[in-house]
Amino acid sequence: MTETENKDSLSGLLDAYQAHMAGQGRSRKAIIILRNPSYQLIRFLARKGVTAPKAVTEELLKDFQKYLYAERGFERGSVKFYMQHIRLFFDFIIQRGKLTKNEARGIEVLPKQDGPQKPLPKLSGIDKKESLSDLLDSYGEYLFAEGKSRVAVVNYSNPNRQLVQFLSEKGITNPKDVTEELLKEFQQFLYDERDFAHRSVVSTMRHTARFFDFLILYGKLKRNYARGIEILSKPGLPQKQLSHFYTFEEILPRYLRSQEKWVSYRYLHQVEKHLKGFIKFLRANEIGSVYGVSESTLLKYRKYLWDEFVEAREDGLVVKSQIDRLRIVVKLFKYLCKEGILKSDPAKNLGWETYYKEIIEKAKALPKRPELPQRDLTELDKLALKFLEYETGKGKDPSTIKTYERGLRIFFGFMDKSGIENLSQVTKRFLLEYYSYVCNYTGVRYDKPLSGGYKNRMIWTVKLFFQFLVRFDFLSKDPSLDLESMKEERGLPRTFLNEKEVITLMEQPRLNHNPLIARDKAILELLFSTGVRSNELCSLNIEDVDPQQEMVRINVPKGGASRQRIIPVGRVALEYISIYLRDARPIIENGDGKALFLSCNGHRLNNEAILRIVQKYSHECGFRKHITTHSLRVTCATLMLKNGADIRYVQEQLGHKKITSTQVYTRLMPLDLKSIHQRCHPRERKAAAGSPEKSAAPVSANGSENSVALCGSCG
Repeated sequence: MTETENKDSLSGLLDAYQAHMAGQGRSRKAIIILRNPSYQLIRFLARKGVTAPKAVTEELLKDFQKYLYAERGFERGSVKFYMQHIRLFFDFIIQRGKLTKNEARGIEVLPKQDGPQKPLPKLSGIDKKESLSDLLDSYGEYLFAEGKSRVAVVNYSNPNRQLVQFLSEKGITNPKDVTEELLKEFQQFLYDERDFAHRSVVSTMRHTARFFDFLILYGKLKRNYARGIEILSKPGLPQKQLSHFYTFEEILPRYLRSQEKWVSYRYLHQVEKHLKGFIKFLRANEIGSVYGVSESTLLKYRKYLWDEFVEAREDGLVVKSQIDRLRIVVKLFKYLCKEGILKSDPAKNLGWETYYKEIIEKAKALPKRPELPQRDLTELDKLALKFLEYETGKGKDPSTIKTYERGLRIFFGFMDKSGIENLSQVTKRFLLEYYSYVCNYTGVRYDKPLSGGYKNRMIWTVKLFFQFLVRFDFLSKDPSLDLESMKEERGLPRTFLNEKEVITLMEQPRLNHNPLIARDKAILELLFSTGVRSNELCSLNIEDVDPQQEMVRINVPKGGASRQRIIPVGRVALEYISIYLRDARPIIENGDGKALFLSCNGHRLNNEAILRIVQKYSHECGFRKHITTHSLRVTCATLMLKNGADIRYVQEQLGHKKITSTQVYTRLMPLDLKSIHQRCHPRERKAAAGSPEKSAAPVSANGSENSVALCGSCG
């Protein structure tokens, strides 16, 4: 089929119709809903060999209605909805001049005929599933089998997921234990804890009724208590104000605890950050508690955000961040009133939605930022560029080059402050002053000294720079020869997991119809199985994993191409990678055919996304430790050493250049010291022998029977 013929086909015209709706400003969700009826019709007609709009007849449209009744199990209202949107699609085709008559206009919507029922889709393992959480996963599978889109499945499942979580906290996992009273408690919970509006509760209960209908279809339930249940009205605010005076330090953790079960880790972190910014603003304006916040305070905060985040940057995109901050503050005051901490809501009557629309339009009218004239390169800049080009030519890693660039920028800034314009003026005494400056350097965003490793890299950059200048005759002598590095103290890693904790983390993602959960499961298993770094995981391609040899190739390691390695990967991790590649990756792929792990938009994941995935599931596990991607690397090495692995093999697995880096992990499991302590310490020996605890007997001066004998190995 030629390109012109393809554009004139029904599928080509549907793409044009979708672009037309997008041009009208419709949301992506609305476009999917309006496009789906015509898309289903085109699929039906394609099976009959009809692709041209002129070949569509009234009889074919009636056959399509019968198909919806018989094969898709539609009710008459749904068929009527489909035909309405098909008429709109055909009207669009007429406007394009590809059709002269709209066969769908005025066509009779056929009544539903009583006949043989459509067979239920076969769902994997549903006969053995009894818990609500497992049945909810089967419900998503059922919706997919019924032809629902991924967006629709998520919209149908999310309300029921909240119900399942609410019931599980009450110890109810079997659908037969759900009663009408529990569903009314769930409605009250949505009002109190989630701040739902009445219409949102109505929508949630409607989706719950559909889920229970599904359970009845498969014999898991006999009665649907959600069908026809009374929808409670939203309760008013408490009449009495709590007598306790709440400080900022008490309110913030209390509010975050109320939200942590129902929002993602990433969003909760964003809420905490924005509320801390709001509290900082209040304190700067001498308001010491939420009780002193009034409407005028919030209006002042709105103006502060506009001046700080829009006019100062002259960037309309920052308006979204400003609106997010305001929404979080408004939700906080709703919560405080609901809990009885505040008697009235100062944010209630300020017309927030109208204000959001106003600042969006106002930001569009902001003048563009004038382009700054380009600064001429100084002699120092030119020498720095030559040095960086030279180091790049030697094959140094791009991250190393950025470190050199940052170190030179700090050094040149110190020269400028000291009034030195030429490198020939740099002496050993000046470098001593710079050394002292580096020792106390805190950077731009930090209030405490930086690590010894960071400072040493700053010193080493200066030494390399002067070596380059002397080697290529830009300077006659090197003033940095006697410049020594600082002592670099390296403590024990604090965020590793024990064996029980890491198993809990690995089991936290439960596979279902959601492709992102299959991806997350594969990522966690691969991180723990191999101990790779975050950037090494991000750079993996599909061909880097060899399931036959059970190996994975690390192509972009720390240290450059010379540190590339091939390391073993566990069978459990390979199994979940296989599931992800087979069932999940094809759904989210969007043109990136090489990358192993993709985002929801179909692009290669970055380090920040991997970190969010790890922290999300560690947060769901309830760990109080600050778990990062590196924690799984430390855990992998520590548990391998604990189970008897040779330190050389662990070094090769982790890709350490020096074995001293690997030896740090041996200090996390001091097994030999523990065994000697148990064997030799008098208290431990008594406990092992099972003797009752007694007060310590005094040791006689002449070493009589009361003296405590130490074992030979303890001296």
